[in-house]
Amino acid sequence: MKIAIAAGSNELTSSIDDHFGRSRWYCIFDTKTKKHEFIENAFKNHPEKAGYKAVDMLIKKRIKMVIAGRFGVKVMHAFRNKNIQMIVPQRKIKIKEIINLIK
Repeated sequence: MKIAIAAGSNELTSSIDDHFGRSRWYCIFDTKTKKHEFIENAFKNHPEKAGYKAVDMLIKKRIKMVIAGRFGVKVMHAFRNKNIQMIVPQRKIKIKEIINLIK
């Protein structure tokens, strides 16, 4: 399963980003291979529908779960329509901590 984690930078020591659609990076972690990659959010500065465009980008990566500090209402509907699980951690957490919990 592939999991997307909203990240403030392209480092495992980065914390999760507070806002899904405006996140600078996404860490894609594959639970089967235990490998990760960072992809830049090319839509973070778009004036409208940045979240929708990021959703489409991640769906093309075949993600099944997304972790971020928060999600906008429209983005939540888009993920729910695709049966993609959303998780909002209760505290600020680093990407590497999330990956270690998933392993």
